[in-house]
Amino acid sequence: MNENRGSIFLKYLLLIVVLVSSVIFTNYRQTMQTYILDDINIIESDNNFVSEVKLLNMLANKDINIDSIIPNSLTKQSIEDLIKTKPGVRNVEVFSNQKGGINVVVEQKKAIARIKSNTDDYFLDEYGEKIIRSSNSAQKLVVFTGDISYVDHVKIRDFTIKINKSDFWSALITQIHFEDNNIFLIPRLGSQKINIGDFENIETKLENLHHFYKVAMPVKGWQLYTEINLKYNNQIVCAKK
Repeated sequence: MNENRGSIFLKYLLLIVVLVSSVIFTNYRQTMQTYILDDINIIESDNNFVSEVKLLNMLANKDINIDSIIPNSLTKQSIEDLIKTKPGVRNVEVFSNQKGGINVVVEQKKAIARIKSNTDDYFLDEYGEKIIRSSNSAQKLVVFTGDISYVDHVKIRDFTIKINKSDFWSALITQIHFEDNNIFLIPRLGSQKINIGDFENIETKLENLHHFYKVAMPVKGWQLYTEINLKYNNQIVCAKK
């Protein structure tokens, strides 16, 4: 009996040793795991701000060679957080599999306007944030020019979203110019400037302007006026050539 008990005890002890050794070996193997980049999927957009080459160069500048190894101290979350700091990146997800393959999915920001101020030239995204202008831009955006500062971004974003929802306004307005505390709409048709003053009560101003275009312009002609002034409450003041 004692010999049987001793034999069973040794078997259990051996099993425990094997299990512990297996866990230690597995942890060691994972610790020494070399991660290989399987794929970087950059979701296409109208304005391609990010490329695989630019992304890898940015990581390399941080001493991260994602194409061959990821240090154990570097988590997937930290890689995601780092890539998100690149201008033009809206969201990023990093996945890994049991074989050590790494997949990166990058979603780019959407540019809705181009800002060509007196001092800078850049894009504005859907959140009103600045994006460094891309040479790969294929999208035609409404352009804002003149004396523009960061505090104008939110109102510019809101106005751009508003006119982009309208086929009429998005087709008519190609440029918005800031000058001497006034905002001017530059239409595609005609040579006149449309002074809206500021973006306050902009819906009423646009309604009045739309009515003016429908009623007066077909009769008077598109080239008669040099300026249409909407800055005064419920008034349209026009300057002729």
